[in-house]
Amino acid sequence: MKLALSTGWFKVQKVSPGRLIDTLERLNVNAVEVDYRLKKEYLNELKPFLKKKNIEVTSVHNFLPWPDISPAPGGDVFSLSSLDREEWERAVTYTVKTMQEAIDLGSQVVVLHLGKVNFKEGEEYYRRLTKLPGDDGYPLIPALLLKKREELAPPFLDRVKLALDRLLSLAERYDLFLGIENRCHFYEIPSFYEINDLLFEFEGSKLYYWHDVGHAEINARLGLPKNEEYLRVFKRKLLGLHLHDVRGLEDHFAPFTGEVDWGKIIPYFSLKVLMVIEAHPKAKAEELKSAFSLLKSLPQKESKKC
Repeated sequence: MKLALSTGWFKVQKVSPGRLIDTLERLNVNAVEVDYRLKKEYLNELKPFLKKKNIEVTSVHNFLPWPDISPAPGGDVFSLSSLDREEWERAVTYTVKTMQEAIDLGSQVVVLHLGKVNFKEGEEYYRRLTKLPGDDGYPLIPALLLKKREELAPPFLDRVKLALDRLLSLAERYDLFLGIENRCHFYEIPSFYEINDLLFEFEGSKLYYWHDVGHAEINARLGLPKNEEYLRVFKRKLLGLHLHDVRGLEDHFAPFTGEVDWGKIIPYFSLKVLMVIEAHPKAKAEELKSAFSLLKSLPQKESKKC
């Protein structure tokens, strides 16, 4: 399997590109996903180090580099679902820049966030939810909120489809694969069912599914589909996985250090699926070493056919 570490683990404000590479070597990591926290200057410094040390860039996370017109980095600084024409155009324009960076980095994969349904009631509910202690579990997302999100979604999905139509024509020309990622909040796009709709609508294109284990785990705790349901339904179009663990409703811990039942996820690992450990700086180097060692020890197999 292709196993990489997201550069999101590094505090790049404090770690030079040279030190980043040295740390990868100490961890015995020879592949990375380049994530959205890197400024253009940092990225340009990093590129020759990656090439010199033969570190493969398996995937790139939108938006890369950190957009110069944004005060902060992020995969959601502009929304591909936005009803505001100017923001939508920015989202498409900066996604194209990410695609061009992927080519320059020698990667064929770009991971996308698709935006959200503008739904203040849903966002406020989730904010309240995260403040609960969770000692006895968490309440399920109310059916009325899910229904309202579904009712509000169509115009936002139309904007996503319009964006993907434009981006996929470029992806074909650039020979890039676009992976649409399942998100952490129920008001974000795509929902479980919207993934299916988008993959069906763009069947035969360079559009694939990118599964985030931590996001699915959090949503499952709130009554939404479980990790294994996503992986079973979308395995034919599965491009890659973000691997990280969850404690309560907090994610991005090192794999195997939290509460995720990895025994239900590992059967879907295969030689054809990209694996990216997407831990945040709170994960310890020793935990990452252990995770890499365990993952590399798993039997290698071809992907299952539907």
